[in-house]
Amino acid sequence: MTDQNPPDPTQQPQMAPGWYPDPMQAGHQREWDGQQWVGPSVPAAGQKKKGGFPKWAIAVIACLGLGIVAVIGGALAGSGDDEDGQDVSAEETTTTAEESTTEAAEEEATTEAPEETTTEAPEETTTTTTTAPTTTTTEPAAEPIVQSGQGVGLTPPFEVPAGDYAVHYNFGQDCYYSGDLRPTDGDEFDGFDIGSGQGPIEGDTYAYDVPGGEYYIDLNTGPAPNCPWEITLTLQD
Repeated sequence: MTDQNPPDPTQQPQMAPGWYPDPMQAGHQREWDGQQWVGPSVPAAGQKKKGGFPKWAIAVIACLGLGIVAVIGGALAGSGDDEDGQDVSAEETTTTAEESTTEAAEEEATTEAPEETTTEAPEETTTTTTTAPTTTTTEPAAEPIVQSGQGVGLTPPFEVPAGDYAVHYNFGQDCYYSGDLRPTDGDEFDGFDIGSGQGPIEGDTYAYDVPGGEYYIDLNTGPAPNCPWEITLTLQD
């Protein structure tokens, strides 16, 4: 039975090692090694105290004793059997052993060893991809064509590549201006209007689908004899 006020070895440093009631858990015991608690706390009814004998050991010894008595009694009872019974038992045992040996040999003979399967490693395939370098050729942009002059007249011929053109005109004086871009092999009705108006003025217009070839600018001004002007043709992409 567990003490109502179990001793606390931690308060009694000189207490000898052994099993004592666990002061931290009622109804349990725990081992004291002389310095500190060791091991888990267990129910008091299932543990042995120092110098005692556990109940489970008594039960085991009792069972062993009963077993020994039963073995001895069986041996004495079997000694009274006649020799014929012993011979029959020996023959049956020998026959059973031979049958077991024969069955084992037949099973071993009929069991085929598994065939070895050889798996060939796949051949490594090396793929080489060669990418040709990309060469981008950028043609330089055509330089703007700039023509200028004063008064009425025709400019000297100049070469014009085919394409669409943005036209910027600059009429610099209080004059009336009218300009045309004409091919040198055409007549006065051929060509493109490239700007007109009362100066001074700047403006922009377009000349579309200009065939490549040789051109000049035909410019009319008035009423002053020397009216300055400038025309810039820029080829569009």
